[in-house]
Amino acid sequence: MNESKRRKQVDGKWPCGKCKEYKKPEDFDKDSRSWNELENICKDCRSHKRKTCEEKENIWEFCLKKRYGMTRQEYADILAEQDGLCSICKQPEQNRRFSVDHCHDTGKIRGLLCSKCNTALGLFNDNIDSLVNAIDYLRKYII
Repeated sequence: MNESKRRKQVDGKWPCGKCKEYKKPEDFDKDSRSWNELENICKDCRSHKRKTCEEKENIWEFCLKKRYGMTRQEYADILAEQDGLCSICKQPEQNRRFSVDHCHDTGKIRGLLCSKCNTALGLFNDNIDSLVNAIDYLRKYII
């Protein structure tokens, strides 16, 4: 990072990227990826930024309806039909909800996928020939 763009420490305190107040290092969460190993935003600002679980649920439900035209119950029904597992790899999703897989041309919902399988289909542009070629390729090199 350019030296001039780094936050400057003053009297052992760092500026919060949001409220701009200078605060002690313990007022920031740790971030090992940051050059100074501190989050950019102080704990106070971060807690205000977080939404409550109820707000998140309402947003998720709104997005389900808007993007896919489905209700929470329809999502739950599909998940139950799939025994709570990804429709492709038959594994449970880890620490997140399943993605709603749908045809991008028709909008028709195909099922619920884990993030890895959903990403894989997306990278193959839902192209069956490419997926078959990938399977053939893997089978060719199985030892």
